[in-house]
Amino acid sequence: MYRAVLVALDGSKNAERVLPVLAPVLAASKCRTILIQAIPPGETAPGAASQAYLRSIAARLARKKVRAETEVLRGDPATAIIRSAEKRHADLVAFTSHGQGGLAQWVFGSVAQKILRGCTRPLLVVRSLEGPSRKLGRVLVPLDGSTGSEATLPHATALAKACGADVELLYVAHDEGFEAGDSKLRSWMTREKRRVETRFCEISRAEPSLEFVHSIVEGDPAGKILARAERHAGTAIVMGSHGRTGFSRWVYGSVSEKVLQAARVPVLVARHSP
Repeated sequence: MYRAVLVALDGSKNAERVLPVLAPVLAASKCRTILIQAIPPGETAPGAASQAYLRSIAARLARKKVRAETEVLRGDPATAIIRSAEKRHADLVAFTSHGQGGLAQWVFGSVAQKILRGCTRPLLVVRSLEGPSRKLGRVLVPLDGSTGSEATLPHATALAKACGADVELLYVAHDEGFEAGDSKLRSWMTREKRRVETRFCEISRAEPSLEFVHSIVEGDPAGKILARAERHAGTAIVMGSHGRTGFSRWVYGSVSEKVLQAARVPVLVARHSP
């Protein structure tokens, strides 16, 4: 699944919170792991210190049977991370939403959100300020009913297998605009839910080594995704950044940003086309 994974760090303990979530995936895939640190313009910190820091992280990962290489970059952190990911054809870019305390104080509204909007590679974002990391036990996969949204499934199954987690497939029927007596639209939605459940069963049968849970609910997509993620400790969300439902024309880009802003669990976002 993964051939090259780029891990962005800023020298802080908070930024390192991505490592416990990611390490099982790195060990299982035996992929090329690149640890990078971007020194912002105007910082006088020597590159040698950053290299020493990254080598210490690489040594820690080596104890988990993960081989990692290191690179120190200079420039705007978001731009440097995006360019490095493209140059190395990274299959996944992993980082925390807040670094807070290293060379750069990453705030989600700046560095992380710039990466989300500017990077074409799949992203794993770990919230670093929400208490101790938990072992992942569930991977929540919101699907919007489109074929394109299923591009996230290989990421979800890889994460679940590496961590020994189950997978919850979630479909949120956005019920905005329905009238109580609108029987034709309600009938259409009932058929759509049946179609989704049939597809969920097909997805589950394709991965017999994993345990699956199927959930079909109505309401605001972002709110329902966040609520489901809170139901089980040790949940990670794997979702697409674009997608479209058949009826509501739910554009996933805005949903993924809302989820990333509010989620207190790791979120893996993979781009796909409608």
